Amino acid sequence: MKILEFSRGDSVVVRHRHKGFWGGFLTYFDAIIVKQVGNYGYVIDYYNNEMGRFITDVVENTDVRPPPREIFVSNFDLFDMVDGLDKDGYWKSGTITSTDPSGSIYYVLLDITKETIGFLFSQLRVHQEWDWDNCKWLPSQSKFVSRIRSSKQGTKGSSYAFWV
Repeated sequence: MKILEFSRGDSVVVRHRHKGFWGGFLTYFDAIIVKQVGNYGYVIDYYNNEMGRFITDVVENTDVRPPPREIFVSNFDLFDMVDGLDKDGYWKSGTITSTDPSGSIYYVLLDITKETIGFLFSQLRVHQEWDWDNCKWLPSQSKFVSRIRSSKQGTKGSSYAFWV
């Protein structure tokens, strides 16, 4: 596993390990690097929706990655694997199982909790897996590979909130 280096002000995603529920599971949240802490981690700032303010925390470097690359889509299909930005500010992965009659809400069966949650299109992104060997995000479904924005990994700038 390669250790990535980040600088002050870099946008990142941080893996969060939830313990106890369903044997433990992972979610991701968006953060900004404040500074490096020795050889093991970073001080980060992130927005906590429940508290309504930014929080400063220390995380291990193995939990920090650049934001996923932007994959442009105009809609999602049934059974597409996606990440949904929940009300707590965490990205949770799952599979689209249906839409409302207007097509504006996508219902996603979350992988870990097995609950179905409705998301607006703007709250969804194509699910990607982190490849530690090559230090990059890979789409979970091959149909999205041709839609990846090449040289912009790690920068913000699209209609999708908090990710690229």
